[in-house]
Amino acid sequence: MGKSKSFLKSLSIDTAKRAHNCQHSSKHRILMGDKRLGLKVDRSTEYFCVECAVKFLEKNSKEISDLLEELKIS
Repeated sequence: MGKSKSFLKSLSIDTAKRAHNCQHSSKHRILMGDKRLGLKVDRSTEYFCVECAVKFLEKNSKEISDLLEELKIS
C-alpha cells in the first residue's frame, strides 16, 4: 500500500518575527511575537492572523467532514 497523502502539509503555525499585515485583511495587524498561520503557496508563504486562521480552519474542517460523509454514504 502506498504512503498516504497529507493535504495539510502546506500549513504551519509559527511566531511572527516582525510586525506585518494579515494576508487576508490588511486591517488585521500581526505584531512581533504573535502566533500566525502560514500557508505555503508555490515558493512563498502567506501569513494569516489568528482571527482569520480560525475562521479558515473551521470552514475547511466542516468542508472536509462533509466530503468524508459523502464518501461514506456512496
